[in-house]
Amino acid sequence: MIIADIQISSSVCLVHFTRPVTKNWLFAGSEPDGQHLAIMQSMAATCKANRVNFRAWMEDVLVRISTTPAAEIDSLLPHLWKQKIK
Repeated sequence: MIIADIQISSSVCLVHFTRPVTKNWLFAGSEPDGQHLAIMQSMAATCKANRVNFRAWMEDVLVRISTTPAAEIDSLLPHLWKQKIK
């Protein structure tokens, strides 16, 4: 069943990514959704490995990604972002 009246909130998504993974993460709905989820979990793991607050990083990157030149997009990766923020 699809409910079209539900508004998607990025803050709700960020809360789910900062919590431990549960069995519900095994089901993404479709293959593209599963790929998107895998990318987000990979980025969350990269943040954790580099001791970067995933939520702070994601909130900052979502704002800056549209204005960052393609040649400087690597600067938004967690380990480089952390150095730049300090």
